[in-house]
Amino acid sequence: MLSGLAWLLAVVLAVVPHLWVQLGAKGIIGLDGYYHIRYAELLRQAGRIAIPFPWLPTTILNPQDFTDHHLLFHLLLIPFTLGDLIVGAKVAAVLFATAATLVWFAVARLQGVRQPLVWLLVLIASSEAFLYRLSMTRRQSLVLLLLLLAVHLVLTRRTRWLLPLGFAFFWLYDGWPLLLAVGGLACLGRWLEDRRVDLRLFGAPLLGVLLGMVVNPFFPNSVIFPIRHLLPKLALSSSYTTVRVGTEWYAYPLDVLIQTSAIAVLLPLLGLTLTAYTFWSRRAVRDAVLVAWGGCALLFLALFLNSRRFVEYEPAFATMFAAVAWSAALGTARAQAWLERFSVWLRPAWLPAAALVVPLMVSSIAAARHDTSGTEAPQYYAGAAGWLAQNTLPGERVFATDWDDFPRLFYFDTRNVYLVGLDPTYMYLYDPELYLRWRSISRGEVPLPAQEIRTRFNCRWVFTDTQHAAFLRQARADPRMQQVYADHDAIVFFVTPS
Repeated sequence: MLSGLAWLLAVVLAVVPHLWVQLGAKGIIGLDGYYHIRYAELLRQAGRIAIPFPWLPTTILNPQDFTDHHLLFHLLLIPFTLGDLIVGAKVAAVLFATAATLVWFAVARLQGVRQPLVWLLVLIASSEAFLYRLSMTRRQSLVLLLLLLAVHLVLTRRTRWLLPLGFAFFWLYDGWPLLLAVGGLACLGRWLEDRRVDLRLFGAPLLGVLLGMVVNPFFPNSVIFPIRHLLPKLALSSSYTTVRVGTEWYAYPLDVLIQTSAIAVLLPLLGLTLTAYTFWSRRAVRDAVLVAWGGCALLFLALFLNSRRFVEYEPAFATMFAAVAWSAALGTARAQAWLERFSVWLRPAWLPAAALVVPLMVSSIAAARHDTSGTEAPQYYAGAAGWLAQNTLPGERVFATDWDDFPRLFYFDTRNVYLVGLDPTYMYLYDPELYLRWRSISRGEVPLPAQEIRTRFNCRWVFTDTQHAAFLRQARADPRMQQVYADHDAIVFFVTPS
């Protein structure tokens, strides 16, 4: 009965925060969700798991090199495309985030965490940015779910499940080194406790990843694309400094980090302190659970301090490490004696502890919901993109002045193709000179841009938002740039022949 009640409370705690945050925005939270849900609809309409992709011809996602590096995510989105796409995308985001949260709770219980409901409250309270990022219609909730399962499966030696998990992970997300990293740390924990190496625990997910690369409708591009995609982000290529990628790849300023994720950053330190106490009490620590979750927590803390996008994972691993370290510390002989001595006062203390966390949780949820206030309305760009869809020839190339306009343009207009989208490094890696010239024109640094737009970029149509003041000055000073559509949000130009 108690277990059933615990699960009921866990479901409520998992659903309500994500639902409440999602309801704070009318549109899809995050730009990429518009691309993902529309692409999933195209897959459903085609009745295939792979379709031609003509929409970004001047990037490494051109028709010859394209690979769907979120293939499993798009397949899982298909059921949510049967009705209104905006509603479907938002429902999917809530369900996927809820699933990840419940898997966290289940793993915590299976790992022997004491009072896992209290620690679930801590997880929700730990970072408003974590809640906000999981509210996006993107793959991060499902990636977190698989990473948590991977650590648990290694710790419990469930080898046979690790191969399909590795396969699913690669089809879900091209960041497969993350899976191998957390799996490797869990294997390290098992080795320290067992004093023997079981290569199957690491080899199974690795084999699954390799199979995911090869048994893939986009092979061999499925092997090449992750390398081209990830290397610039690791600063192993000069393009990382040359190309300004999305803000998610850069670190939070210290004040923002403290404001949004202070608890999440402090939890690994709490875990280390409790682990040190356990070491002092036992004189030796060969606990695979502590090593695995502690290693993962520190790994994601380092990644998070370098790049804000890892807030999608760090709070979950930080909270799990603190929870297992707390449980291990309470299991020592010294702690047991202390608990027995003061049991009359301590046994009912879990409820007050939870009560102390609840205000922090409510504050975190409210702040995450407030963060959605900047989400644009669902029809943002609908007018200009709709005009392009109705007044251009199929397959015409559109010169858009911002790389992150692509998801919305694609959502409203799959009739045309675009120069750049999803990630600016995709165009830079395809043709560095072309990218840098596109950037200069978009920034308004090139006078009379029509000639180059028409000849060098092979574009007759230009889309820009109304915030590109410098570009608009140059465009309106060019007699060959004819404004054919304008609204409050965007403007469309036609580039006349010379």
